Amino acid sequence: MTPQDFAYLRKLLRERSGLVLSAEKQYLAESRLLPVARRHSLATLGELVARLKSPSAPRSRSTWSRQ
Repeated sequence: MTPQDFAYLRKLLRERSGLVLSAEKQYLAESRLLPVARRHSLATLGELVARLKSPSAPRSRSTWSRQ
């Protein structure tokens, strides 16, 4: 995951859930999100972030976790 992708995820998490993720926790985010990416047939976390940035991205956690 690029630093820019991680910065986007940190901002998204803070805005949508109030969760503040420190920069030192990138490894944790990667380990938790890679299975989510794979479940959605995405090869990389960069692809997952790109999907989250798209206008048609699901806007709730439940949508991603159910698919």
